Amino acid sequence: MMRIEYSFSDSNTTNIIKADEMALRYNLFLGSLTLKKDNHSILIDWDWVPLLDFALCLLEIYKKLSNQSSGLQEFEFTESDAKLIFEKSIDKINIAASFSNETLETSFEEFQIATKKFYKDVINDILVKNKEIKENATFTKYLQETERM
Repeated sequence: MMRIEYSFSDSNTTNIIKADEMALRYNLFLGSLTLKKDNHSILIDWDWVPLLDFALCLLEIYKKLSNQSSGLQEFEFTESDAKLIFEKSIDKINIAASFSNETLETSFEEFQIATKKFYKDVINDILVKNKEIKENATFTKYLQETERM
């Protein structure tokens, strides 16, 4: 089964209630993550990956590829030339990284499950660690997305 593991690394000093979408997506909730499938993994342990933005973008990549029998989507990391390449072929997806020799191959269904779980987990962890974020209108939109899944 494909898994996306992550850890937060930032110590938040921003007023989370008034944070705008840019701050929420790119400046807060930084960390590291690992994409895993069986004995293979793509390690992204940079401590500065904007995890909320990654979760939102990964969900968007899944949605775009789900409407195609085959296709290619990329995620480019900010302030870096590193990227992840998602290549769908019928019911399989390959995930490769410009910074790693590792490639993950999984079913598109497993990718869907892992993507949605990752998104929900990130949202829920942010809520647990920052209870006052429920008052942030932008974050409320993201929270509503988890309820539609």
